[in-house]
Amino acid sequence: MRPQHEGTFDIIFLDVPKNFYIPVYEHLVPLLRPRGLLLVDNIFFQKKVLEENCGDSPEASFVKKFNQDLSEDKRMSHNFVDIGDGLAIAVKL
Repeated sequence: MRPQHEGTFDIIFLDVPKNFYIPVYEHLVPLLRPRGLLLVDNIFFQKKVLEENCGDSPEASFVKKFNQDLSEDKRMSHNFVDIGDGLAIAVKL
């Protein structure tokens, strides 16, 4: 995306390979306008992110790290919803 697209998106749906969640997220947040909505799919990753060692799944570890980063991101307000395999609903502040 080009700089002229920053702050122009009302809603973005993120569903990419799990190892790309964090870099894609960092690329997408600037594109959202204030109060823009970001939806992130599969945030529970078959409930493996709830296990201490993520069920020895590298993908679950990526998702767990993403969930932690999103929870600490002061640019966003978020909620994790137990629908299907989990959905993060985040709003840009």
